[in-house]
Amino acid sequence: MIPSYAPYAPHSVQCVGDIHMGVISQQRQDDWIAGLSKRAIQSFGDPVANIQLGDMSNTALSSQDADVLALLSSIPGAAPTYKVLGNHDVYLDARSPEAAASALGLPSRNWVEDLGFAYLVGIYPGDNQADYNNGSIFSAACLDWLEATLESHADKDVWIVCHFPLYDTVLGDVDTHWRSIDSGFFVADLDAKTDSSGVLSMLADYPHVKAWLSAHTHSDLATPGLFTMVTVGSRQIAHVNVSSLVPPDKGQANPLSSLTTMYLTWRDDSSIEIRPRNFNGGGWWDTVGGYRVSILSPT
Repeated sequence: MIPSYAPYAPHSVQCVGDIHMGVISQQRQDDWIAGLSKRAIQSFGDPVANIQLGDMSNTALSSQDADVLALLSSIPGAAPTYKVLGNHDVYLDARSPEAAASALGLPSRNWVEDLGFAYLVGIYPGDNQADYNNGSIFSAACLDWLEATLESHADKDVWIVCHFPLYDTVLGDVDTHWRSIDSGFFVADLDAKTDSSGVLSMLADYPHVKAWLSAHTHSDLATPGLFTMVTVGSRQIAHVNVSSLVPPDKGQANPLSSLTTMYLTWRDDSSIEIRPRNFNGGGWWDTVGGYRVSILSPT
């Protein structure tokens, strides 16, 4: 049962984490698409957009591209699907970020979309893929692009959409979780590679940035820091990691692991409601603290 303060669909998006086509089972794909047509989703209303947070393919093969594009095109409803690249979409220099963007139907590796209530700014930070997760390190050109984009889109809220989390957000047990304090699992820049301080310093100049949406860590809903606030200068922004469609554990081996997407709703005060949807358990997840709705309030 969805509470009476259910969010307004015109201000809502569905966020989809890592897919890893080539590894994810057909059953998990089928359960997700079938679940989108069930009453629990219909009663929520169609979101204004679907956002896929990267790692669509597993090893950057053209066959995986074709299969994941077919999967995403089968999402019910008329809402567009916006996508960002993940490290597996380029996969150890198998192809450049620009080539991956073209193959996966992105307008470019970095883009802006106007949702009406906020701008989505999608970005793939890095260029050097030879070291497995180095796509997480902003090149000077990409950081300049992001800053120029924030400068020119200051008339409404901005949600940044990036595969990689900010430093020290998504945590957990190192034996079972990829964590945003481990190398390659957080965004950084060339001048500050050990944390996200350089990126946050730049964001501090843009108070209309309200949220950073990420994936990459395959985190389940019990993971500390899955939904959290990050200090940016004298204020805070929301940080939401959207879990994954592929099983959320390091081994990706348990087909019964939670199958989750996140429904995010912008509210008039710029706060963000987060509603995780469980597609292999039937219903809306109880989130941290036992609530079906989590609310983050950027400042």
